[in-house]
Amino acid sequence: MAAELTSADAADVIILLTHDGAPTSDCATLAQGDSDYAALVNGASAEIDAIVSGHTHQTYACEVPVNGVAGTERAVLQANQYGTTLGKLDISVDAETKELVSVSGATVPLVVDGVAAFPADPAVGAIVAAAVEVAEVEGSVEVGAVSADILRGGTPPGDDRGVESTLGNLVADMYLWATSNDAYAGTPAQIGLMNPGGLRADLLFGTDGTQTYRDVANVQPFANTLVTVTLTGAQLKAVLEEQWQPAGSSRPKLHLGVSEGFSYAYDPEAASGERVLSMTLDGAEIAAADEVTVVTNSFIAAGGDNFFTFAEGIDRTDTGQVDLVATVEYFEAFDVVDPAPLGRAVVADAVTPTPTPTPTDPGTTPGAGTGGTGSGSGSGSGGDLAVTGVELPWGIALAAAVMATLGGLLVVTRRSVRPGA
Repeated sequence: MAAELTSADAADVIILLTHDGAPTSDCATLAQGDSDYAALVNGASAEIDAIVSGHTHQTYACEVPVNGVAGTERAVLQANQYGTTLGKLDISVDAETKELVSVSGATVPLVVDGVAAFPADPAVGAIVAAAVEVAEVEGSVEVGAVSADILRGGTPPGDDRGVESTLGNLVADMYLWATSNDAYAGTPAQIGLMNPGGLRADLLFGTDGTQTYRDVANVQPFANTLVTVTLTGAQLKAVLEEQWQPAGSSRPKLHLGVSEGFSYAYDPEAASGERVLSMTLDGAEIAAADEVTVVTNSFIAAGGDNFFTFAEGIDRTDTGQVDLVATVEYFEAFDVVDPAPLGRAVVADAVTPTPTPTPTDPGTTPGAGTGGTGSGSGSGSGGDLAVTGVELPWGIALAAAVMATLGGLLVVTRRSVRPGA
């Protein structure tokens, strides 16, 4: 693409925006090793003048050598997280020839030791305050109830995305229900799948199980839509195999939540591509040539988290249903929502699955619906939120007062340089 833009004289400056980022803020090692990001930086076309990244909540503004072009470096930067840091690109272009003269990157701390480095803009502050006020009202509306804590994987909940969870399976159930109930006009889905990285809070029983709009919004804060796609049995198996991530990924496995009626057996010690041993739907074996309609969110349906096989499916339909809306409607359809059972994904010859968790006292469960908060230090160490998409605070998210790009803020200044100037 960069070469095409250059040959067609379609762009004076080419900047690559990538969600992925470096695992370190050290410019000396940022592009070293076998990580996906190192491969991206080292393999990027020489026509790309700068790379702006996110995902890992680091702070860096580096000059990295361009492979194949001796003596040439390009700006590579990331602006930490949650608007605590401003990423800045300073670009100079010859006003007559339109040739790039220089491009350099920098980061500017907006928050230092928890204190804003610049005075707040009263107009923006008023917009945010009004949004928070509305969000407090809308977020407190009761939408349903749960019978027990419904948790993400790991201890504390959310710590391990590589294991089956009651919440992941429940959301897969919700996706399936939303695209197969009597009110749904499209081709009914048969299997629901949910990625663990899209789950950002737990559903806690608290004192009486009541769940508010805020509670369920905190679980899935990205406003993805539900997408159905028809896969062959072989393609579905390939999707499940993609739970074990490629070498260099930030996590070795991302365990998909799966819906009721679907199950599979796997051998975690088998070779890559050979771990899934069998799959069944409503008790019947799924053969390689069989076709099934799968529903998932638009993020992984587009290949997010390295689930690339979804692109091979047919009859792909974006239903337009937002995941949060589908969740609210699910709660409204059932008096009480139970934790989805574990054991839909079974290790071959495994012991009995872990039982469903029981309710805990309110305020005592780690990861209790708060999501990641981050350190706000802009130090390059990364925040507390596990690295993936960026979640915004509830009030700001509702108002869509978003000025962040890829986890930080970015400003680009451009100067026209005239000959002799």
